[in-house]
Amino acid sequence: MRSNSRNLNASGKRQRGVATLLTAVVLLVAIFLVSYNMSETVISDKRNVATAVRASQAFQRAHSGLDCALTYLKGEGLQSAVSLATASGATLVATADYACTDSLTTVVFTEYEDYIEISSTAFSDDQSVRRVVKDRISGSPVTSGPPSVPVVSKGAVGISKGNVSVTNNYEPLTIWSGDAAELGSSTTTYISIDGVEDQISNSATTRGPDIVDDDANLANATEEEFLQAFFNISQLNQFCGDGNATCSDEDGDNTYYFEPSGSETDDGGTCEDDTYTQVRLSDYTTSPTNPVLIVVDGGAEIFFGGGGTFYGMIIAQEVMFSGGMNPSDSLQGSIIAIDCVNDNGTGGGRIELNPTVITDLSGTGQTVRLAGGWHDW
Repeated sequence: MRSNSRNLNASGKRQRGVATLLTAVVLLVAIFLVSYNMSETVISDKRNVATAVRASQAFQRAHSGLDCALTYLKGEGLQSAVSLATASGATLVATADYACTDSLTTVVFTEYEDYIEISSTAFSDDQSVRRVVKDRISGSPVTSGPPSVPVVSKGAVGISKGNVSVTNNYEPLTIWSGDAAELGSSTTTYISIDGVEDQISNSATTRGPDIVDDDANLANATEEEFLQAFFNISQLNQFCGDGNATCSDEDGDNTYYFEPSGSETDDGGTCEDDTYTQVRLSDYTTSPTNPVLIVVDGGAEIFFGGGGTFYGMIIAQEVMFSGGMNPSDSLQGSIIAIDCVNDNGTGGGRIELNPTVITDLSGTGQTVRLAGGWHDW
């Protein structure tokens, strides 16, 4: 009996040992599985975080490229982008002013019928993730623009001391003033009549319909209303920043702004005495596609000189033509004065409206980002 009892006890101990071992094995396997799962989760989280960081790098870099392209458009104008863009896409090459493209970022302008698409493609630091950000831009028309008249003055116009001609072959209006327009016997105006250009309208013996003077609406307009109507600004210094003494084409738009300089000059005519800034048109290199806008916040004493052609627009409080005008001198564009225009010189010259110049200096309208155009992936 004792032998059987010992055998039973030994068998029970072995069974309990096997059970304990199995339990330990099961627990170890469970701990291993839990640990493995946790390590995989940690590794996956690290991988996801690393991917998110790389994606953020690529996205931020692509968005910076897009912002740089929009800054380029703001500074250079929509027409520059139109000239650059192609149907297959053209890369905006990095310059000192616009470093939009680099080794990890490429900005491309693609031309479509009614808009330009900006596409900025960028990579993460390790180049494992790529993001693309696109936007579409177009242009809205300008709400105002210079009048299609060669000579405009809110006050009087006096062209009486030289052999000057004023021509407008595109609109039947050559001189528009809020006060009297006094023309000398040698002053002539020309318009297009029945499709034939350069037909004389005003001379010493004729008076045509192309001169509108004593316009009460023009005369009674304030300076701010006058500038708002034609240029969408309220004061002359807004053509070139806030009150800069001079603006020598700093932003590349061919605009030159001058504050009054020198002493008051007796113009000898209808204008009030003012401080005149001498403007020599021969100092500027111009063409029909590269006109110049000269703005003088005071009197502008204009010297032609040299029998050349100046393409552009002159805007000033007062405009006075000085001596030395030659018959071959020509101003292609327009003259706009807030107070008056006066001829204080001798000789001759030609003032002719040039619609290409007017259109160029009016701008191409405001750059508009099209609704629904922006997206990224």
